[in-house]
Amino acid sequence: MKRIALLFILSVSQINFGQNKIEGTGNVGIGTNNPSVPLDVIGTVKIQSSNSNYDENLRLLPSLLGDYSSIALGAVNGNSGTGIGQWTLVRYPATKNYMFSLRYNSTDFLNILNNGNVGIGTEYPDTRFSVEDNSDNLFVASYKGGKVGTNYKFTSLRYGESFSYAGTAANIGYMSHHTNKTLSGLYFTNYGESELFSSLFIKVGGNVGIGTVSPTNKLDVNGTIHSKEVKVDMSGWSDFVFKKEYNLPTLEQVEKHIAEKGHLENIPNEEEVLKNGINLGEMNAKLLRKIEELTLYMIQQNKKMENQMNEIEAVKNENIDLKKRIEKIEKK
Repeated sequence: MKRIALLFILSVSQINFGQNKIEGTGNVGIGTNNPSVPLDVIGTVKIQSSNSNYDENLRLLPSLLGDYSSIALGAVNGNSGTGIGQWTLVRYPATKNYMFSLRYNSTDFLNILNNGNVGIGTEYPDTRFSVEDNSDNLFVASYKGGKVGTNYKFTSLRYGESFSYAGTAANIGYMSHHTNKTLSGLYFTNYGESELFSSLFIKVGGNVGIGTVSPTNKLDVNGTIHSKEVKVDMSGWSDFVFKKEYNLPTLEQVEKHIAEKGHLENIPNEEEVLKNGINLGEMNAKLLRKIEELTLYMIQQNKKMENQMNEIEAVKNENIDLKKRIEKIEKK
């Protein structure tokens, strides 16, 4: 009897059903006569659950010690979850944009749409890469480092309200935007301080403020600027003063303007400067104009002085000649 059973087993091990073959090696082939692995399939494999619980279709177990911590593959037709407690890679139907999802239980953590958009925490990402967190003011992405107890956080995204570079320790800066539309912009300040104390503020529209959150120009600085060099682009210069057609005011006219206005003509007065400040390039041009006018006055005065010196010298020579003639007369 044992001999008959052995012969039956040996004969079954060599059975070939068309292209389905069970070899003596233990390899099983479906659609192939030469299976090279324990299960070698050429063709389509259909695996589906026997109930309506939408359990995973294929479970990969890391160990024989238990039926947990598995990775599962499945195709979900509706919104129900896959096998409880399982990480699952699923592909949704057309009603959900054919998206692929990496989910745990019934929650999708990573979604890839058929248009290539990738979302973390969002079912329908509308950009190439979108990260969302439904918990207000929690860090979406962060890096923690430093010594124990310091709890530094760097390059972090906050939900909805701000983008920050932050930390709980002193002297760690952070970046955010204000909810008030009139103060909208990016703020760079010490962590924990109000945006109103920002070291650097970039206002919507492009104006930048350093030490101020109300920049009205492309760059407003509330403090001292220390630089090796400052270059100012100009649309004109004051050399027109030296042209022949320039009408140089007389010193009497200058004196009259000072007496009436209390400042030089074409130069802002004290009230205007204290209220509006000065335009560096424009002010330098105005000062140069006065310097060039002053140079012309000096040239005029020098010519007058030379003429006066020549006249004095001529008078001296006449006096010397007259003195000689008087001396001759006295001798006679």
